[in-house]
Amino acid sequence: MHLYIGPGIGAVTIVIVALILLIVLASLAIVFIRPIKKFFGKGKNPENDA
Repeated sequence: MHLYIGPGIGAVTIVIVALILLIVLASLAIVFIRPIKKFFGKGKNPENDA
């Protein structure tokens, strides 16, 4: 015998998957933005280079 869970489970599952994907993308962005900023920031201030 199968129990009826309801239509809300599908919506909640989609929201949870979307949240997990957003968290992963935000984490990757945080990891990769710092080296990219450092790479492009070197040419802006030549007087600060030691």
